Amino acid sequence: MVLPEGIDEAEVADFVEGAQATKVKEVSARVHFGLTREVSWELGPFHVHYAEEYPCEVRFVQVTGAVQGDIDGATDLLARYLRPVREDDLLRAVDVADSIEQRRACLVRAGIGAPLTFDEPFFRRIADAVCDRDEMIREGGLWAAVYAFWPELRPLVAEMGRSEPAQTLRDQAAAVAATWH
Repeated sequence: MVLPEGIDEAEVADFVEGAQATKVKEVSARVHFGLTREVSWELGPFHVHYAEEYPCEVRFVQVTGAVQGDIDGATDLLARYLRPVREDDLLRAVDVADSIEQRRACLVRAGIGAPLTFDEPFFRRIADAVCDRDEMIREGGLWAAVYAFWPELRPLVAEMGRSEPAQTLRDQAAAVAATWH
């Protein structure tokens, strides 16, 4: 779940540590693109993960575990407390972005906040971005595809890895496609 402005690691930590969670991972890094901060807590049968993405500075939380019911319950509880950005608001932000930089950031946010399974409105925006005339939009589309990670996006990423005009993006897309089975 993508966190709204004003909600960050402190609020997540307050919630999970108040529930007696144990911090099991804390990493900060300087990267060109990817996660710059990641903290994980163990809470019974599941883990809560907080992360900050760079360069778009998207803050998000996810729950992992072995039992889907536990994951769903914990996710619902966290969502009530943290009030994440709604899916329709993520899509709307892509549609109304008024600059290339803003649209790129909104695409990455949409990819992070996309449903776990294929969703046509998210897919359409990511696919359109991957084929856009602007290199920064195509980059945002690539990273949105990486975060959404649906099998339906793989052919688009593979094609980008073969025919993308910008060498760096072509190399990134080819690397992603090669590991996406």
